[in-house]
Amino acid sequence: MFSFKNRKKAMKKATILAVDDDAIILEMYRAILEDAYDVHLTSSGEEALNFLAAHPRVDLILLDIMMPNIDGYETCRRIRQNALFTDAKVIFVSAKMLVEDRLQGYEIGADDYLTKPFEASELLAKIKVFMRLKKAEEINKIKTNFVNLLYHETRTPLTSILGYATLLRQSP
Repeated sequence: MFSFKNRKKAMKKATILAVDDDAIILEMYRAILEDAYDVHLTSSGEEALNFLAAHPRVDLILLDIMMPNIDGYETCRRIRQNALFTDAKVIFVSAKMLVEDRLQGYEIGADDYLTKPFEASELLAKIKVFMRLKKAEEINKIKTNFVNLLYHETRTPLTSILGYATLLRQSP
């Protein structure tokens, strides 16, 4: 018998990549998110990009800005330049609180911005909103692809020829 509990276990958890050079923040992410999401932790922009190259099906990225070598802005820029990651949502989580910092993040391609220290409830609420948005976008993409396929199939010259041939066979 397939119960609701079994169905819930069978459903794939959304994948979240958390990127921060602070081990305490990474452990906070793990504690807050691991029950509901498939959480992966990296401590640098380079590690994040390498992880994404090997696992392109990440749903959401929590990204710190101030990190050594490749900062969060550059990491986000590289993520947005790669067509494999266009569907991934990016939320900057940073101690930078100035409006200019937020605007720079949005210009680069971040979907949202959360300041440190953050409340676990606010982080979870933002993630839920972006997961719903991502699902709606995926459904719309499937619908659009289906409609385009139907349109293409009905516009093919062979389709109209076959339609006329069927009419000719049916009436003398």
